[in-house]
Amino acid sequence: MTTKHLPSRKSWPFALLAALCAAAAVGALTGATSPRSAAQFATTGHWVYNSVLEAVFHIDGATTNIDARLPMDAEAGSQVLQGDTSGYVVGPHWIVEFDKASLTPEQSIAPPADEFPLGMEVVGGPYAVYRNTGKIVRLGDPTATILTGGAIGDPVVTEDGTVWMHRTGVGLICTLPKDAAEIADCPVAAPRDHAGALTIVDGRPAFVDLFT
Repeated sequence: MTTKHLPSRKSWPFALLAALCAAAAVGALTGATSPRSAAQFATTGHWVYNSVLEAVFHIDGATTNIDARLPMDAEAGSQVLQGDTSGYVVGPHWIVEFDKASLTPEQSIAPPADEFPLGMEVVGGPYAVYRNTGKIVRLGDPTATILTGGAIGDPVVTEDGTVWMHRTGVGLICTLPKDAAEIADCPVAAPRDHAGALTIVDGRPAFVDLFT
């Protein structure tokens, strides 16, 4: 496997990282660093949806006790993503926003694809990432549906809130700046159709080529 550092958003042009040993690359993917590292807002717990009890529950991060409950008839398998003030129950056919303070449902929107998305609770988000369809929905403010131009792998986010994504078919690695409504640019090319993954190394995005 080879690992390449991707460009810093503060300097152009940029250099590619020399090849790392396989053990280091695997370590980066399995926990040495967090692929989605830009969770800068403090989350004191997490939310889950239980389709049997038809309710959204908040699990306190310190005690692991349930300290909030919101009745909701959502779809089985829905995941709950949270931003600073709102939570989002994300199902295959509906996304329901609710206010975390008042525990009241707000607007409902239809997702852009019939696909279970990857949820990302990070600065600038949260995001629901429809990898096969090539669409990213920003559920925070401002809400937006971003087209990636094709299927993508699991994105990563740097500390400045920039989302980096690998367009798997064409091999381009593209960026979505914080609060942007469209892809900014695709400054790095990876080999076409190569299996690979993005990760974060020392605060910078890197691409691990699993093919070579």
